[in-house]
Amino acid sequence: MLIGSISKFICGQVTASPVAVVAAPSAWNKAGTWEERNFTSFVHGRVKSLLTSSLGNFQSGGFSAQLVDWKVEGDSQLILVRGKQRLGFELNLTCEFKGSVDAVEVAGKVWVPSVDLTEAEEKDFSVEVTFSAPSSSTPQYTVCAGAPRTEFIRVVRDSMAQVAVDLRAEAEKQN
Repeated sequence: MLIGSISKFICGQVTASPVAVVAAPSAWNKAGTWEERNFTSFVHGRVKSLLTSSLGNFQSGGFSAQLVDWKVEGDSQLILVRGKQRLGFELNLTCEFKGSVDAVEVAGKVWVPSVDLTEAEEKDFSVEVTFSAPSSSTPQYTVCAGAPRTEFIRVVRDSMAQVAVDLRAEAEKQN
């Protein structure tokens, strides 16, 4: 004896009940389980643009500098998981500059070893600024480098915070 009631099954008797369909992120992603959108080129371009405009011809007190070269590495993605958006980036940045501190020629490097979206928004990430001067420079050079170093760090943190704001705006435009 079988458990339950077994009756003949005729295909025409079955009617489908309506199911609520949640809009998927893309036409091909009907289930909405996982989708990635790449924002790396946008973020790299925005970082270079902001740093060029803010540090391109930098002046602060007796210090002046021009960016010579920069490199941005890392990626940025918008990940959609089960209908929830997760936006982020993880970058590292190197900028080289040449300039002068009170008429002493200097060269230097601004290095951000790692920054992600949350750290950028909170302006809480490591920025290292190094100066190198000719061996004939006076001890005054070391004292003068403190204020420009602090200003460089502020400008880099402000620029990365702006990148985070711009990335969120760009992601919203594309949704």
